[in-house]
Amino acid sequence: MSSRLSRFIRPVVAIALAVGVVATVRPSSHPTIARAAAAPVYAYVGSENGHFMHVINTATQQWGTSVGDFSNQNNWRCNRLTNTANHAGTTVYNVNACQLGQAAAVDTSNGTFSLLPFAGTAMTVSPDDQYMYVVTAYYRMKYKLSDNTNVWQVMSPGYRPYATQYAVTLSNDGTKLYVPMQDVYMEVDVLDAATGATLATVKDNSWNSPSWTVASPTGTNIYVGVSQGIAVIDSATDTFTRLIPVGVAAPVAVSSDGTTLYGSNGSTINKIRASDGTILATYSVATGEGGVALTPDQNYLYAVTGTGVSIIRLSDSTVTSLTYPVTSPNTSVGRTIVMSQRMSAPSISLSRSSGSGTVNSAVSSLYSINNSGDAASSYSIAPALPAGLSFNTSTGLITGTPTSVSAQTTYTITATNAAGSSTDTFALAVSAAAGTQPSLSSPTPTADGFTFSISNYSALNTYTLSATGGASVTRTAGAVTVTGLAAGATSTVTVTADRTNYASASATVTGSAISPTTTSTTIASSGQGGGSGSGGGSTSTTVAVGQSKIPTVVTTTTVVGSGVKSAATPTSIETTTTTTTIAPPDAPSVARGEAVASVDGKAVQTSIKRVNDALVLSAGQISATVYAIDGQGHHRALDAAGDVRFQNGDSLQVDATGFEPKEEVQVWLHSSPVLLGTQTADATGHINAKLKVPAKVEVGNHTLIFKGTTASGSQNLVSLGVVMGATKTTSLTTRLLIIIPVTLAAFFALIIPATRRRRRVSDGV
Repeated sequence: MSSRLSRFIRPVVAIALAVGVVATVRPSSHPTIARAAAAPVYAYVGSENGHFMHVINTATQQWGTSVGDFSNQNNWRCNRLTNTANHAGTTVYNVNACQLGQAAAVDTSNGTFSLLPFAGTAMTVSPDDQYMYVVTAYYRMKYKLSDNTNVWQVMSPGYRPYATQYAVTLSNDGTKLYVPMQDVYMEVDVLDAATGATLATVKDNSWNSPSWTVASPTGTNIYVGVSQGIAVIDSATDTFTRLIPVGVAAPVAVSSDGTTLYGSNGSTINKIRASDGTILATYSVATGEGGVALTPDQNYLYAVTGTGVSIIRLSDSTVTSLTYPVTSPNTSVGRTIVMSQRMSAPSISLSRSSGSGTVNSAVSSLYSINNSGDAASSYSIAPALPAGLSFNTSTGLITGTPTSVSAQTTYTITATNAAGSSTDTFALAVSAAAGTQPSLSSPTPTADGFTFSISNYSALNTYTLSATGGASVTRTAGAVTVTGLAAGATSTVTVTADRTNYASASATVTGSAISPTTTSTTIASSGQGGGSGSGGGSTSTTVAVGQSKIPTVVTTTTVVGSGVKSAATPTSIETTTTTTTIAPPDAPSVARGEAVASVDGKAVQTSIKRVNDALVLSAGQISATVYAIDGQGHHRALDAAGDVRFQNGDSLQVDATGFEPKEEVQVWLHSSPVLLGTQTADATGHINAKLKVPAKVEVGNHTLIFKGTTASGSQNLVSLGVVMGATKTTSLTTRLLIIIPVTLAAFFALIIPATRRRRRVSDGV
């Protein structure tokens, strides 16, 4: 403290007391903090002689051991000194300006005290208990309590000795200090708590002589004692809002919810509704210049009187009075009172030690916090959270929507209050969002490969394509072209979609190049000069797709007879034609939606699943996916009953595995047998074909039959019931097309139906 300041402390106190200024403690300017257990509450009463603080145990309402003697001085300038307490309840301070610039700090745990190297006429502690704000006649100062160093010091307006001798307060967030200036300036100065700079001055013609300031524990109200009553300042705007015309002689006590004020006018104490100034009750307790304070449980009001302390039970207005204890060498006359309750540090534990989030999905309820200590005034987290997530410093919880992937990281969460801190850890990982699986159209064969499209193509994705069988694959936007295949050769293309912060997703499609159709004719001629001729023959098999009758194989032999005049001009030609019929397989017809199968003539169990608007059959080693393709090349959905339904112009798409490699697989359509096509299985026993359905097929139920040799060499027949024709009416109950395994087994002749189809409602065809 400067020598200039020390030179003015005593005269200022003398001036203040000469004009009747009496100091009292301000109530806590912050909300009541919940506690884990009921710690003892003590009331500290500052005596007028300035040498002692007297202690009351509020549980027993009896005097405890007094603290002092603070000073060997005894003069009138030391008689009226203010008290303040820190928020942790560990220390109570006596301003003690007469102690040659040394305030007293009382340890509430043992009643011992120490003198500080600074003093003033009013003090208040920062919300975190780390700093003390001190007001004197000429200066405002901020001290760091850990080492008592001066953080800042600013001069009062006009270098006038008219600062408060009562109480100063901080805003609830601890950012602004409100200093009343009496007499000449008639204003409240608003200071930046961090720098000491003056942010605003508040005054109004309706009031004068502001002598103390008290902050409401909730909201933004700052109460100011003026000659006309209680002025109210809004700390959010630092403007005067209203005047409560109820006289008070000392700083008011404010209820923990901020709704009620208790103020003494010297002869009585009034209970005042804060919202409109209505007097709700009056207590006949004469305090003179003594202060008042509420117990933390809000059940009792303690009031300092000329002879001791009156304790008012608020539930029924019962008053109990205590007379000051005797101290030497001077008789006590109390002026100030402050409540102190020791706080414990938080002791937190998280309900879970780890959790996860997904990009672009909001996180919720990652954990809850249990605190067995006193409530935390704030929370912090380290290190910083992933982008998009926020940490609530009031609740200690994580919220938000992550926007980027983050590997699992362990975060330390710290809960803090004025008494200390506690930590726990939480491990959090943020994974990529689910990618969109490419939707691929059916392949269209070309001379050296095939084409297809990515139906849900998006420029936001990066696509990677690979092809088997030595094929090359290129893409232009959503159009894909596969080349480099021999006639009839097959390739499987894998399409993978990637996007930043999304998981990879892929799909495959298998297609083939156009198969060749060959016809060969051999003409054998006789030798020259007239010998008899003999001819060899060749066989050509051609199966027309969509043939309307049973196909045949035609073998033609051409013989050049005798009597040929020249090698180039035969005299006669004999022609023999042989027709071989390909007989349809002897397989059972089944109702639509049913399937039966046999291997080497013996029935095997067959299952049907409905997946993505297709029927998936499983019978022994054979697995086949079947659906309809409309005339525009689009995948036709299963009908309302869940069956494959063809219309004029449609094709059958079949993708099957489990056949003998390089063996032919016949696909038939009954009722009138029609060979839709013959496909040669590739080296893996796989076929993938798009077969045209004849336009003249009758409307109604039909049976698809697959005939081929399985990988184990057995003859396999699979029958599937389908329907031809547009739906005329809608089934009363629409079947959900989800994966519903339906196991069916049926026999025809040796194959006996094992499971009948469930009863259906006709759809009109």
